[in-house]
Amino acid sequence: MPRTHLTSTEVVTKAQTFPRLRYMGSKYRLLPHLERTFAELGGSSAVDAFSGSGVVSYLLKAQGYQVTSNDFLTFRRDRAGNGRQLVRAPSLALSR
Repeated sequence: MPRTHLTSTEVVTKAQTFPRLRYMGSKYRLLPHLERTFAELGGSSAVDAFSGSGVVSYLLKAQGYQVTSNDFLTFRRDRAGNGRQLVRAPSLALSR
């Protein structure tokens, strides 16, 4: 199970602070459901192969997973570079 001291609600709230990009494929509205699913699955690392806006990667990181995030599209990289750094930094642990 991922190492996190946050409650389920706190994890989702933290993920919802991630810089939001509005586009058709965003998983932002699914965060509460995804958080529960990832918590049930457990593990310590995750791959977000089609990361889009990055909000799912950020949710996984908030849950304590080590995240590998990738996407072929460049719009996110061009518009939300700072948000990407929050997910990318392997040594950065999110705190309250």
